[in-house]
Amino acid sequence: MLILGQAPSTLLAVGNAYFDARTRPWFKVAVAADSIKWYPAYRYVIQDGPGVYDAMGMGMSAPLYDANHRFIGVVTADVALSQLSAFLKAQMSSIGGVAFLAEAGGELLASSGTEPIYRLDGDKTIRIRASESDTPAIRMVGSVIKKSTDSAGNQFVEVNGERYLVDWQTIQLPDGPALTIGLALPESRFAGPAEEAFLSIGYLTLAFWGLGIVAALFATNWFARPLVSLSHWAKQLAGGDWQAKPPMLSPIHEIASLTCTLGYMADNLKLHTEELERRVVERTEELENANRQLAKLSVTDGLTGIANRRHFDEVYADEFSRAARNGQPLTLMMLDVDLFKKYNDHYGHQAGDEALKRVAAVLSDNARRPADLAARYGGEEFSIIAANTDRSNAKQIAETIRSAIEALAIPHEQSVHGKVTVSIGVAVLSSESRVSLEQLLTMADEALYRAKAAGRNRAEIAKVYKLG
Repeated sequence: MLILGQAPSTLLAVGNAYFDARTRPWFKVAVAADSIKWYPAYRYVIQDGPGVYDAMGMGMSAPLYDANHRFIGVVTADVALSQLSAFLKAQMSSIGGVAFLAEAGGELLASSGTEPIYRLDGDKTIRIRASESDTPAIRMVGSVIKKSTDSAGNQFVEVNGERYLVDWQTIQLPDGPALTIGLALPESRFAGPAEEAFLSIGYLTLAFWGLGIVAALFATNWFARPLVSLSHWAKQLAGGDWQAKPPMLSPIHEIASLTCTLGYMADNLKLHTEELERRVVERTEELENANRQLAKLSVTDGLTGIANRRHFDEVYADEFSRAARNGQPLTLMMLDVDLFKKYNDHYGHQAGDEALKRVAAVLSDNARRPADLAARYGGEEFSIIAANTDRSNAKQIAETIRSAIEALAIPHEQSVHGKVTVSIGVAVLSSESRVSLEQLLTMADEALYRAKAAGRNRAEIAKVYKLG
């Protein structure tokens, strides 16, 4: 647009006349997966000579189909990584630390530093790893994470002569990549002020000791005694004994003045130390809350709010070992939403997501005991672990879940039942059976297959493997 009387505006960027969406990562991933899928980080393609919008992005994409299930395009939700970097910089600016987000291979996605997360070699985009960052603290954190075999941890490291507290956490995104959050906070931010305060008191103590020696050499005992008392009091304060009582005021004006001055300094130092301790406690609580939130996200399915596959694998292994060790039964159920792809195609992905949420709520209501677990196994498949549950109770629970989901009466025109239903495969570990952890899972899968083959909307229980 041109406004009369004003200079013409400058064009920041223009479209790429040769741009083909079919060549972009988000398009390729959606078509190849034929479902919603995370795509890797990539550099935006734009004719941008001045480099005004030089950035990368990543996100999720999914194919779109018309009512006749003909492919019509791809929908994508993209996050500009530069926005994540700006967020990290804002968070770190008040505490003097550094933070970054990286992929499993260490490639930077966002950073609170000023360095870029990639460089160009002609038309080729070269990603920069955290361990190769221009920021020394980020480079050290990246190296620590690269050498560690743990998905989370913290330790002290030294960077250019300064100690840093390093903390990292790896998060597995639901149906997506594993991302690592790294954080480094200089020890001086929470330890330096306190050390300087105590050193100041120590130097003050030495000074008064020196005054006491001079007084002993060149003054009478009457003159030296107040200085000795004053030095003793300074030593107590240096040791952190804020309750130590000050000596009696000396009749000598100079010593009385020193006593008052030291008392004033001690009161201010005490307030400063208490405030510093309070701030350290607040920062520690903030970090602990953030770590707890990250830990919760790492074991929770982002759509349904119940446990994810990672958490299921951990709990299943623990409960199987406990049941085998104590000779107690253990029930494993595998559930599949019947004809869910047809439901998605007919009603749309938003309706499909809502249906999965309602199914997950029913499973959660039927897994309320401390040792029970309802989890999203993947896509439209769910699982339930029921500790200390035998075959008769397992069959009853499975039927209760099946009928409760049918009672939701979620319309499904593509199903012979006219509503959303589930098929359930049940396998039970008992003292009479001799199966491994993997075999029990296979038994539940086979029972689920029989339930589908028998017409769906039913529960099948696996046969018992007898000992001997």
